[in-house]
Amino acid sequence: MKIFWILFSNFLLIFPMSASAVTLSYVMNGADNVLLVEGEIVEGDAQKLEEYILITKGDYEPDFRIALNSGGGNLVEGIKMGLVIRKHNLSTSIGAINKNFDFEKSRVNPTWYLGVVDETDDSMCASACAYAFLGGANRFITSDYKLGLHQFYSEQGSTMAPSDDVFDNALSDAQELMGLLVMYISHLGDVDFNVLVEAVTAKPNDMNWLTLIEAKKLKIISYDNYEDFYLEPYKKGIVAVSRVKDSNSGYDTSLEDRISQATFFCRDSDFILMLSSDLLEDEFNWNYEIDGTWWLEYKNGNKEQFVTASFARIFNSRVYLDIDASFLNNQLQNLTGLTVWLSTARSKGNLSFEKQLSPFEIRLIESTKDFCIN
Repeated sequence: MKIFWILFSNFLLIFPMSASAVTLSYVMNGADNVLLVEGEIVEGDAQKLEEYILITKGDYEPDFRIALNSGGGNLVEGIKMGLVIRKHNLSTSIGAINKNFDFEKSRVNPTWYLGVVDETDDSMCASACAYAFLGGANRFITSDYKLGLHQFYSEQGSTMAPSDDVFDNALSDAQELMGLLVMYISHLGDVDFNVLVEAVTAKPNDMNWLTLIEAKKLKIISYDNYEDFYLEPYKKGIVAVSRVKDSNSGYDTSLEDRISQATFFCRDSDFILMLSSDLLEDEFNWNYEIDGTWWLEYKNGNKEQFVTASFARIFNSRVYLDIDASFLNNQLQNLTGLTVWLSTARSKGNLSFEKQLSPFEIRLIESTKDFCIN
């Protein structure tokens, strides 16, 4: 890492840059708190972002993600922002404030708000923003054509003939930029190098907007942190189980992956999603009903939000959260993905389950309704 920073510092001497333009705000929504980054990316934004992250974390380090909404800007500064995001182990997403939900300014800080941030129709992350997005420790996109890549180019050399000195200098600059991007992708270590191929295949004035399938293939998005659902026998019935990846027991969780296992099952004719973890018992007051907020993604591209009740049980120092999923009975066949957030006060760590669902997984989940566990 030290070598990368030395090379990166030398590179900045070659490419001088110019006042900070992105707007930073902190949007609070119970379990889903977001540091929203919007606007053109220019010199100074990486430092501005890191200072804001440190202030927002404060002494108790609340859990939040980064949401980006930018058409791009300075490529080098975008890379620097990505490095800042990775340094603080934050997740990235694309989005803006959703005006369909209640929205108000906080009295605590003029840049803090109460509201909802998600992928609105007009939110995007393109060009330099895309490289900032790659810095996320986990990276989330839920819609096609939200992340855009294109060629970088030199303004001064774009119209020059091959014999011109300016063209030669521009070509050298382009080679330097490509070298920086290769170092950056190598430093991140979890993104496919073919992302650079996707960028250079687009013309400088065009944008290559990626589908979810393309983004997943290039390891740009990493929201599938859970294994595919499979069936297990339990008591007199069957359950559909998805465990956090790299976990054999279903309970080998870290602070970044609070929910270790998701289980769909039928009990007393009720359809339930149970989220379980061994890291929650001492950090929450479980003596009240907790709202479970669902975001559903459908095959036709539409999204819908629901709120249902959930109840906590503690057994052998593990917490089991039973969330009412009965409303899904007539909607499972049309789903492509779901997210569940539990709206409870907490100091740090994720308390959510998010997964894209294949048609086969949907059939497995549906089958549990025919074999209730009681």
